[in-house]
Amino acid sequence: MKKILFFTKYSPMGASSRLRSFQFFPSLEEKKYVVHHSSLLGDKYLGALYRNEKTKFLYLFLGYLKRLYTLLSVKKYDIVVIEKELFPYLPAWAETRLKKAGVDYFVDYDDAIFHNYDLSGNRFIKKHLSDKIDLVMKNSKCVFAGNSYLAKRAEMAKAPRIMVLPTVIDAKKYYKINNKDDQYFTLGWIGSPSTYKYIEELFPVFYELKKEFPNFRVNIIGAKQTEETKDFIHFIPWTEESEVEEINKFDLGIMPLHETPWELGKCSYKLIQYMGCSIAVLASPVGMNTDIVIPGYNGELVKDKDWYSGIKKYIEHKDKTITQGKKGRVLIESKYNREHNINKILTEFEN
Repeated sequence: MKKILFFTKYSPMGASSRLRSFQFFPSLEEKKYVVHHSSLLGDKYLGALYRNEKTKFLYLFLGYLKRLYTLLSVKKYDIVVIEKELFPYLPAWAETRLKKAGVDYFVDYDDAIFHNYDLSGNRFIKKHLSDKIDLVMKNSKCVFAGNSYLAKRAEMAKAPRIMVLPTVIDAKKYYKINNKDDQYFTLGWIGSPSTYKYIEELFPVFYELKKEFPNFRVNIIGAKQTEETKDFIHFIPWTEESEVEEINKFDLGIMPLHETPWELGKCSYKLIQYMGCSIAVLASPVGMNTDIVIPGYNGELVKDKDWYSGIKKYIEHKDKTITQGKKGRVLIESKYNREHNINKILTEFEN
């Protein structure tokens, strides 16, 4: 049996690690792989980060020490997978040493973290680390890229192999529930405090729509930790146990984005979540959104000035949310699901 070591950035409490690594562990174990993992940043760090406590720096330092120790035993594993990088904001010396030691590692990206360095406002970081992620990619056996923008960067870095792996859902955990309140048209968004800015910018649009359509309301999941209502805008705390039930209350799921290099690296996961629950989608035509949204089929793409008219069309033709939501689910079952990704991952591991 082959042994795999995943160097994850976070514990399962961190969404990116949970979705890019941990959700595949059961499937790998079913295929007789022995899976081990080493998280750089654990629950204590994430808790301190969310509470904005200074102790997060202590947990970060301890995470670096733990990772150094784990690297000493890396040769006993048949397969090594690195999420993003081994040591953030340090040169790629560790990945380079792995390459020289004959350790073929896979590296996984669901975000444009190379822009932490090449677009940094800190001149020292920009000067000395701009090509860090390119070097990590070049020295890898294969780059798992969450979208075509990330894959293009890997290609420019001369990565030996590149596999596009979108961030996906377990299709068995996401499903349609008939729990909508038919007296309302419910617009929905799911995210985090760090991405709340995108939805907050649309509040003026929401207030204009409310004037014209009294039955219009907005449900925002994950932006705040406590339940709160701002007129017709409801803030709903996120939990893994409740998210499917809450998404199913949407008539339409949205994903507004800015068009910057950072956003081009995003993997449009919330659109995939909506589609898993048979919800029609409306999104900015930015990055991977343009791959996932097929206009007129599972949703629509709208530019900044068109959000009002884009949402209005769905309110006036609510039947479209049902037909497009069903078609979105078809896309989930065909390619945006865990089983589809694990088959591609296994192909690379067994190559």
